[in-house]
Amino acid sequence: KKKVLFKDTPLNGPLGLAIDIFNNIYVANYLSNNILKISAQNRTIKVLFKNLNRPYALTVDSSGYLYVTEQGNNSLARFKVF
Repeated sequence: KKKVLFKDTPLNGPLGLAIDIFNNIYVANYLSNNILKISAQNRTIKVLFKNLNRPYALTVDSSGYLYVTEQGNNSLARFKVF
């Protein structure tokens, strides 16, 4: 059975998804040019990084780095998230 966790604002073209070792969820919000973080503790959603250029794919490593591909400028960015 499908369970919708979030719908509509602030989601705007969600594409990439990554989950860290603390079960926080990161979303590449393609049409809004930002990365969202959904907190595992209280399920709140917030903009974590903005002014990206069409973020697409995400992955997070055990050292706390989030890697983001930016389709709009053919690049790979790295951010410290924990």
